[in-house]
Amino acid sequence: MSTPTIADMPPVPDRQAGRVSSRSRQSRAQRRVAPLVGGVVTALALAAVAAGCGGSGVRSSATVAPAATVSPATATTSPPDTAAPSSSEAPPTSPTTTATAAACGGADLGGGLKVVVPCGSDLATGSVETGATAVPGSVLTLPDPSLPELETVDATSRQARTATGKLVTIYVFGSDTMFDTGSAQLRSTATPPLSAAIASIQQRWPAASVLVRGHTDSVGTAAANQALSQARASAVAAYLGAHGIAPSNIHTVGLGSTVPAALETNPDGSVNDLGRQLNRRVELVVIAP
Repeated sequence: MSTPTIADMPPVPDRQAGRVSSRSRQSRAQRRVAPLVGGVVTALALAAVAAGCGGSGVRSSATVAPAATVSPATATTSPPDTAAPSSSEAPPTSPTTTATAAACGGADLGGGLKVVVPCGSDLATGSVETGATAVPGSVLTLPDPSLPELETVDATSRQARTATGKLVTIYVFGSDTMFDTGSAQLRSTATPPLSAAIASIQQRWPAASVLVRGHTDSVGTAAANQALSQARASAVAAYLGAHGIAPSNIHTVGLGSTVPAALETNPDGSVNDLGRQLNRRVELVVIAP
């Protein structure tokens, strides 16, 4: 228990100060009585301080923990009546921690895939090629982690998290690099980016499931685009299974032109060829276990 100090007591009202000044003019007899009066006043003051501390006369010794600290993936709150641990005592945060974090952005990427970008995320801001306009909430609006293993190949990546905080990495490949127009047969130029992605997945998340998602632009019928996107996703999945990714961990889905990443028309109504090119893509979605 802590004892109230002078700093804890309320300031003495001016009228008491006046009373002390008037004592100097009292008679000798009155000054002899003053200590007794002062003792009563002191007792009353202490009683008032005790009343201000909740009536118990003793201040609580419990330490109030600071507010909860929110990191990109975790939220920790000190237990009641216990001081919060210092930063050196706090356990390290795993990139796959599943604690819920406040979201400051996100996207519904279709096919049941929804992701969020936590507030204060350490991920870099997403970027879009000059001349293209990203569809709001599309994969192009997600942060770009700039994975070093993809720097020399024709592939990009985006990252976010699930609603429970698991890291989601999306490897994005342009279909123009992977396939001929209207074809689901992998070209030789698909080997470098796919090999880089396989090495990245095996190094970072060797036991993770991989969802291969095929996409097309809006040219052609919905049925034809759906069939082509599914065939391309299956072709990429077969390559992954033959080059180190466990086939049982690979899943595919064709989404046709239903989930565009970029606008295919300019404000004046003309065709945006770069937007169409960005929509013709294959994605590998890896959710860290």
